Amino acid sequence: MKKNLLIELLETGEKVSLYSPRFEGEEFTEFEKFLLTYKDSYTKDVQILIRRLDIIKEMGAEDRFFRYEGSKQDRVMALPLEKKKIITIIGTNLNGPLEITINTDN
Repeated sequence: MKKNLLIELLETGEKVSLYSPRFEGEEFTEFEKFLLTYKDSYTKDVQILIRRLDIIKEMGAEDRFFRYEGSKQDRVMALPLEKKKIITIIGTNLNGPLEITINTDN
């Protein structure tokens, strides 16, 4: 069974408006369904996503807010992955004061 796909306005910002697809007969848009599905189990990640979208609405959809997926010619882009630092602390106290080495990987 075919369903018509509608594009609905979610929010209007200063420089960008956000839209989401909604299948005809469905109560929620695909973005709203995503939020409802993941808001409780991935609260922090959903908050990060909402904050990034708020920044884009306010400042515009500039390239610096996205990362390329594929070639630059395709202009297929996604929100960047959250940068995480992995910190390893190694300590020794064999002959004198404690020496600590900190390695950070991005």
